[in-house]
Amino acid sequence: MKIIKVFAIFALLLGNTFCAFTQIQHFLTKKKVNVNILGTITNYEKNPVSSIWVILKKNDDVIGKSLTGDDGKFSIEKLVPGSYTIYISKNQNVKKAIYKADIKISGKEFIMDYELPKNRGFLILRRN
Repeated sequence: MKIIKVFAIFALLLGNTFCAFTQIQHFLTKKKVNVNILGTITNYEKNPVSSIWVILKKNDDVIGKSLTGDDGKFSIEKLVPGSYTIYISKNQNVKKAIYKADIKISGKEFIMDYELPKNRGFLILRRN
């Protein structure tokens, strides 16, 4: 009788150890997907605009931000696919943003070009 109890306890411990090892192995080998947001900010004459902030938020937390260069380009990298709010602003204050939009990103790249308004802005989204 004692042998059966010892064997049952041993089998139970071995089974739990195997399950824990399998879960750890799955966690370590699970591929993480990184998504990048890329784009260009231009004026209504299609000329690149520098020093414009592109800010990405999720649930009121800033996830990433980028300041456009002389070529008007920006990038926010290493994001997890999901839903975000993107702001385009002359400064880092999102309350004074020129543009605000809810976006959903997936895949490896999310390309967003924005034309600053003369009267109104024009946004072009492309998914790769």
